Amino acid sequence: MEVQKLVDKFVTTRAFKKRYADVFKGDKFWRGIKTKPSLTYAWGRQVDLCAQPSLLRRHGQDPGRALQHRGARPLGQFGDSITTDHISPAGSIKKDSPAGAYLGEHGVEAKDFNQYGTRRGNHEVMMRGTFANIRLKNEMVPGIEGGFTITTRPTSPSRSSTWRCATRRSTRRRS
Repeated sequence: MEVQKLVDKFVTTRAFKKRYADVFKGDKFWRGIKTKPSLTYAWGRQVDLCAQPSLLRRHGQDPGRALQHRGARPLGQFGDSITTDHISPAGSIKKDSPAGAYLGEHGVEAKDFNQYGTRRGNHEVMMRGTFANIRLKNEMVPGIEGGFTITTRPTSPSRSSTWRCATRRSTRRRS
């Protein structure tokens, strides 16, 4: 009851209006950022924390035709215990992971990899971390934990990471 009395006294509409009246104005540091007025975001280096999705680079603002997939195959079959923690990465980016390899190939030092959460705006990093959870159980490859699936090429029946299977655009047959 003591806490409720304090909340009633100090958490008021007036307090919120006073605190957030200039929220969009920003502080002196925010106002000091030099920008060019634009209706769209000016994409920078592709290894930044925020990168333009390749779908938009290839197809502009009309991605509809890129969504016409032929010959698609499943990457995994997962049981009832799968969670977003298994699918979307959140931890540290390891140097020997597909995301770490990508960052390294683009001149980012391992000490600057950080965590997937800080690079959430960069789809190139995030797609390389999808299904990267070391405890993920894909029923297509029983007995193996982690981001693995079976390959669909007859010449390569070995298991590979889900990321490699999902991104092997150069080896797909065109329909």
